[in-house]
Amino acid sequence: MAPHLTLTDLRFALQRKRTRWLGAAVLGVITFLLIFTLLQQVRRGSANLGDTVQVLVATERIDPGQSLNAATTRLEARPRSQTPQTALVQLPNEARSNSILSAGEIITAPRITAAESGAVAALIPGGSMGVAIPIGGELGVEPGDQVALYRAGFETRSSLVVASATVVAISETGLIVAVPPSGVRDLLEGLILNDLVPVLLPGTRAMN
Repeated sequence: MAPHLTLTDLRFALQRKRTRWLGAAVLGVITFLLIFTLLQQVRRGSANLGDTVQVLVATERIDPGQSLNAATTRLEARPRSQTPQTALVQLPNEARSNSILSAGEIITAPRITAAESGAVAALIPGGSMGVAIPIGGELGVEPGDQVALYRAGFETRSSLVVASATVVAISETGLIVAVPPSGVRDLLEGLILNDLVPVLLPGTRAMN
């Protein structure tokens, strides 16, 4: 004989069903909102990155004067919005670096020089000019270092001539520095009037 269900039992059973349905509905809404939020984040991330472009990057450290070739460079897809306008999109013929390139760095046109350039000229960064500075004794700097150049003073106070220059090459009689064209005149005047002293700028020592 089937058990007799009272009105109270029926109400209790219906209440339990409604509770389960409500819980399932709430869980479904929460799941939908989570998925929707994740999709929005993915869309925003894609919008921020934008299209990609194939650019030339260094596969290892490339020193000044070192040739660019298939062993030291490769093409990689990078976000267009994060790519410099001067980035190279293919490996140039007979080119070498005029500055230190780190592994993974995008190679740009100002950072390379035609291989047929002279050995020293090839080390001068694009947009800069090389100036030879006769300096005797221990220099305390290395190629690739960033230095400030001061006019040495004895009867007068020393004064800054060039705030930042890149040491390109060193010889027994002095060094060659790369400076912006706007700094060449002051540098030459400093050479005529007094000896110049290179001072290594903090945190700019070239890494070997």
